Amino acid sequence: MIYFIANANAVSGGPELQHQCCSVLKKFGYDSAIIYYEKLRFGVDPSEEVVNRYSRYNCTIVKKIIDDKSNSVVFAEGQWFFLPKFHNVRKVFWWLSVDNYFASFKLSYAKLYAPFGGKSKKYNPFAPGIMHCCQSEYARQFLIEKGVDQGSIFSLFDYLSSEFIDSAKSEVNVKKKDCVLYNPRKGFEFTQHIIEAAPEFSWVPLENMTHEKMVEVMSSSKVYIDFGNHPGKDRIPREAVMCGCVVITGKRGAAKNNVDIPIPHEYKFEDDISRVPEIIKKIQECFDSYEVKRKDFDKYREIIIGEEDEFNSQVKNIGSILTNG
Repeated sequence: MIYFIANANAVSGGPELQHQCCSVLKKFGYDSAIIYYEKLRFGVDPSEEVVNRYSRYNCTIVKKIIDDKSNSVVFAEGQWFFLPKFHNVRKVFWWLSVDNYFASFKLSYAKLYAPFGGKSKKYNPFAPGIMHCCQSEYARQFLIEKGVDQGSIFSLFDYLSSEFIDSAKSEVNVKKKDCVLYNPRKGFEFTQHIIEAAPEFSWVPLENMTHEKMVEVMSSSKVYIDFGNHPGKDRIPREAVMCGCVVITGKRGAAKNNVDIPIPHEYKFEDDISRVPEIIKKIQECFDSYEVKRKDFDKYREIIIGEEDEFNSQVKNIGSILTNG
């Protein structure tokens, strides 16, 4: 059995990906299941919101993990404090976000469970014998820097929902506006400098929107900027590209490489105040020559469209390794 440990109360991109992977493994004939936890307690019932959101994946739900060498446990990167609970299972860390690993040290119950801040060997996710799956090239590079053997590292990406893929076919019929979209929860300290320097632009924060509203706003806008930390292959830049936006990013985290965010170099800027005039000039160019600039993202759109097939192939490979390895 391949177990996924999921937060009983969390509804976000990470938990959804856990359920997607569990579902695909099941489709390929591998025994897989979700076990929910709350703080440090396993086998709890998921919240109503979690059930409503993820029941469509038809995952098997269990109350207990059998700690046997024939089984595997897939930990998200922020669940290192559960490591000492298991002695015989094969341990797999799925790095959906590098930043979440460091953020998890601040959890009150993590500190309680690991009073030495996770520095003890038994809490070490980089120890030999642990298998690692990476959602991004950024995570792969991070693991190599931590001394993890490359033979223990495997790719396990994600893919966008059908709503955004379908929008790629329909957004061409939507009239585009000279709007700049941004996520106020990511890199806003620097983004604010750009907004203040170009008050003549129409700035639209992506907040408090339903899935459908996000598609509508992205499909009618020309530019999306993102100067956040990029802890992995972020969804919003991909969603924006699929909806026809020109994407401008910083160079933090996963945005630094050309694998996770494969956009032309001219659309990536250091988040330095001295670069603000150049960024504003680039945004204006995207407004004025939108039809030309959007073609620079055709290859990125092709990659995104193929992500679900790639994910299925990677999941099948991981299932084979865990079952036969």
